[in-house]
Amino acid sequence: MPLSIQQSPSLCCTLCVVRFGEKKRRTVGKKTHSQRQQTFFFWSSQMSAGRKLIVFGGNGFVGSRVTKAAIESGWKVVVACRSGAPTVASSEPWAYHAQYVAIDALSRAQVNELLDDHPDTAVVVSCIGAVTTNNVDGRRFNGDATINMAAALYERKSIKKLVFVSAADLQPFNFVLKGCYQGKRAAERAMLENIESRSTILRPAFIYGNRMITPPGVMVPLGLIGAPLRAVFQPLHRLIPLSILTPPISVDEVANAAVYACQESSVTGVHEYQGITHLASALAQ
Repeated sequence: MPLSIQQSPSLCCTLCVVRFGEKKRRTVGKKTHSQRQQTFFFWSSQMSAGRKLIVFGGNGFVGSRVTKAAIESGWKVVVACRSGAPTVASSEPWAYHAQYVAIDALSRAQVNELLDDHPDTAVVVSCIGAVTTNNVDGRRFNGDATINMAAALYERKSIKKLVFVSAADLQPFNFVLKGCYQGKRAAERAMLENIESRSTILRPAFIYGNRMITPPGVMVPLGLIGAPLRAVFQPLHRLIPLSILTPPISVDEVANAAVYACQESSVTGVHEYQGITHLASALAQ
């Protein structure tokens, strides 16, 4: 029997019943995803023999760092994003070692088509998300895409794992950004109820690092805020384990933790601050 996730009363219709195991149409409009797909960069010859990893949202703040860490760890990386092109290629040479593919991950048909185009994919990573106070958009952007990936993996046993960069449950932000958190938790349920043994969920709090804001194309050094807060919150969180005191974490640690989870089949389940730092340090060893 196909597994399903019933809609929570608090969720809108965009997160309605998710039934895995059903056959989905693989066409979008009059053209298939393959016909509309654009590829801008290809792997260098030295990377062509590696294991294949697809990073959804791989040109964003976290996703680009996951792509970088994966390439440096020997993975052959496909970046699936709306633009189909890197945002950092002009200043980051590693971006030229990845293949960039245009896709709308909110379309389950397009997600299925992409995975069919890459049957040798070993692992999928979801770095798709958006911060918005619009609850409907928050649920869609932070939930539906990853739910589509979980459904695709349910049908494809050859893909070993789905790694999802989610978010820690921080008060009072989980009320202000209610839709975002509902979307992420719905995606987590889709993974844990359907592909639990092939699921790794990372729940970082505030992620800091150099972040490009486009437009206007300005680099924002979030570490100037995140690193000092981390130094303050780490001892406090050990004494007072409140969610609001969860220490910030660097984007490179989150990326390294995600890549280590890709490599180790035993790393499953939900990992919060301490777990993420442990996984990140394991990759560096």
